[in-house]
Amino acid sequence: MKRLPLSLSLIGLAACGGGSGERAIPKATGPSVILISLDTTRADRIGAYGYEKAQTETIDALSAKGRRFSRAYSPVPLTIPAHASLFTGLNPFHHGVRTNSSDVLGEDAETLAEVLRNAGYQTWASVAAFVTQSSWGFGQGFDQYAETLGRAAQNRHENAWREERSADKVVDDALGFLQSRKEGTPYFLWVHLFDAHEPLQAPASYLEAGLDPYDAEIAFMDDQIARLQQAVGDEEVLWVILADHGESLGEHDEQTHGLFVYNSTQHIPLILSGAGIPADVQDDPVSLVDVMPTVLRHLDIAPPPGLDGAPQPGNPQPIYLESYELQRRFGWAPHVGVVDKDSKLIELPQPEVYAQVADPQELLNLAPTDPQNLEGLREQLTQMGATAPQANRTPLDAQTAARLTALGYVQGQAKVGQGPAIDPKDRLEVLRVVLAAKGLAGKGEVDPQALKGAISQLENVFQSHPGIPEVTVNLARLLVKSGATPEAIRIYERALERQPDRINWMLNAAVLYGNLRKFEQVEALARKAYKQDPQSVRALELLLSALLYQERPDEALALGEAFLDRVPDSAVIAGLLGVFLASQGDYIEEVEFQQAQKYLRLGLLARFPRQGIRYHLAIMAHAAGATQDVVSLAEAELADYPASAKMRGFLIRVLGEAKQYSDQVVHLEFLSQRQPESTAARHALAQGLWNAKRFADSEALVEQGLSAAPNHPELLMLKANILSRKGEDAAAQAAYQAALAAKKAE
Repeated sequence: MKRLPLSLSLIGLAACGGGSGERAIPKATGPSVILISLDTTRADRIGAYGYEKAQTETIDALSAKGRRFSRAYSPVPLTIPAHASLFTGLNPFHHGVRTNSSDVLGEDAETLAEVLRNAGYQTWASVAAFVTQSSWGFGQGFDQYAETLGRAAQNRHENAWREERSADKVVDDALGFLQSRKEGTPYFLWVHLFDAHEPLQAPASYLEAGLDPYDAEIAFMDDQIARLQQAVGDEEVLWVILADHGESLGEHDEQTHGLFVYNSTQHIPLILSGAGIPADVQDDPVSLVDVMPTVLRHLDIAPPPGLDGAPQPGNPQPIYLESYELQRRFGWAPHVGVVDKDSKLIELPQPEVYAQVADPQELLNLAPTDPQNLEGLREQLTQMGATAPQANRTPLDAQTAARLTALGYVQGQAKVGQGPAIDPKDRLEVLRVVLAAKGLAGKGEVDPQALKGAISQLENVFQSHPGIPEVTVNLARLLVKSGATPEAIRIYERALERQPDRINWMLNAAVLYGNLRKFEQVEALARKAYKQDPQSVRALELLLSALLYQERPDEALALGEAFLDRVPDSAVIAGLLGVFLASQGDYIEEVEFQQAQKYLRLGLLARFPRQGIRYHLAIMAHAAGATQDVVSLAEAELADYPASAKMRGFLIRVLGEAKQYSDQVVHLEFLSQRQPESTAARHALAQGLWNAKRFADSEALVEQGLSAAPNHPELLMLKANILSRKGEDAAAQAAYQAALAAKKAE
């Protein structure tokens, strides 16, 4: 259903928070619900599921007091579609979200948060990752949605594209929500923890305790759940602990997750505890799609009609599984399957059937020896009515595509249906090479020899198995990583010779040409892609950028405005035009100023607002005297783009004008840390500390600065003020005269 409108005061800009006006709210009487989704967490790494090395005391205690589902499955090993199934009670072929890289949960879906909100619950979410942002459709039904990631992402992994924040930060926001709860009104709180997802960087104390990195991340999440539990205290709460999917950790030749539907990624923890849930273990297979109706039954709230899930326990039914990533990224047969009672089918050219209780690691394929069971499982799968994914429904903008590519998600479909489907078991050597290369591409520092070897292996695969999107994109990524951007471009050009209609390859090459500042080539590729797909926001965005870099603004504006005439709510294109117009400064006409303001406001609604949009809106807000709006816009901009010196400098100025010196110091410290040798940055921080009445800190910094630059006039003047405040008038006068002399000598 339609998500809540978001608003910012005074200048009517979209931001986080909000409401939807007056609405009739029934009086909810059930218990509150806290749902915690542990990203990438296997069931067999939780103590309650028999793992002896686990340090999951909080989860284990909740399990011991409540209901543990021993055989819970995720329908798909990807975060966005798995959470879509969790919150809608629908299988992926019904809610339409099949991949992490483009699909968005539609507003026609009715989510658990919406049902509970309509029943009178307060609804809050605190999420940890790029792939659970509200822009993927998960904001529907939530009153408040804590999702700012940028700074935490940099602190944790030093990779702004791998946007996440650690469990303690997520729980901090959740605790803030709990402090604001209305007395007597139940709430629904979703907490999403991403720590067990690659890259694994648990706090050092957990590693020092002897845990391996994966177990350490899970232990860290468990401790943060304990903080949440302590805050809840004796309040009646229904706890729902689950994972969206697991992690392969090398089984079946998969290092992480996403391609296959083996138990390593599909068998997940699912625990309900508190609020009258009996202590027991349920062994029937259940799915994430069962969570919504199960929770609603316990709250005595009617579920929406037409769900694939059913209240559990008591309604056993076959479980659907899918991953079309093999088809989408390699052109091979996808993993699609069903679990019925003790048997699991993975339907492939060479089908696989596994006994789930006797063989949970799925090592013995029973399909060749039990044809009757195979056919029965196939019939169950047929009866589900599952359909294959359609082409990507949501055109990506350039920034979203860049983030997804950096995370390793490949855009675009592989060509399928041109001959017999390829069973991935027949291409395991290719798969190993590609997955190893992808792992290197996603890492920070890489051994040069390892990088060289991976490139050589991928080039061999590129020659022997042409047309595989995953090979093309990851070979190009590795070449860029090695500093060979021109060679990466040639890989795309060679691939386009074989498949000339590949828009995403054209645009990836265009981006690389842009990195080399070869904007004529960017224009040519983007124009070709845009002609082929006039709905491609990413193609038009790159084309407009290329024209602007070539100082052809009239052409860019005409193209952009023509697109907005066709697609008036295109926030990405409006934002690009708005930043350009606003950056003209004193040269902009009044009509153009109004147009720029309109475009900027629309641009702020983009999934990832373009850098500069909030800067120009902040300038406009400052002119209107709206200091708090300036601060809100600046903080949001710096969360996404912490290196934006222009935005940070403007915020420092505004905070100084408002005499908010303590807040100003935070940003001055950031600049000083980034420029440790800059005397100007050191002086600015020392002055800020002085203004904030942190006199001792200011004095220490002034002395450090003068030891490096003894004749710096501003530092000498500040020293004079410091000495005067201390009552050392003669020394203060000497410092003052030295400052004047230094200024005159400049």
